[in-house]
Amino acid sequence: MTTATLINEGSSIIREQREDELNLKAHLGQRTVFKKFLLLLMDPPAFFEMVRNEDWKPALIFFLEISFILSIFTAIANYLGVESTDFSSAYQSQILAYRILKDNLLAQYGVYAYLLEVPLILGFAVLTKSRGGEKVFTEVFLSPLP
Repeated sequence: MTTATLINEGSSIIREQREDELNLKAHLGQRTVFKKFLLLLMDPPAFFEMVRNEDWKPALIFFLEISFILSIFTAIANYLGVESTDFSSAYQSQILAYRILKDNLLAQYGVYAYLLEVPLILGFAVLTKSRGGEKVFTEVFLSPLP
């Protein structure tokens, strides 16, 4: 093989990779939140490689969508008797919201307290992801009362 042939083959491979990358990025924009979430669960390296160059807005929107879905399923699971603990929760916010629900809201609002758990989880998810927020909420809400 000549040097020119090797260069041509190398450049065609690079061109194909760039085209695949562009097609993948275009396809990623068309994915639903569920498809993105499944890709995140099934192939994390591929997911993070695809979203690596995204702006902060799509990442924030995806985080809020996943947090909303998890908050609904958490409220349903808590209603059915599954407690939010370190073993059963993905977010610290689920544990914080459950503790507030169990200690304060349930006695006051009854079954309707589970509806209030969804916005609590969403609010805590956003606040705990801010700089230092998780440490503050852990110290305030998870420390025993004097």
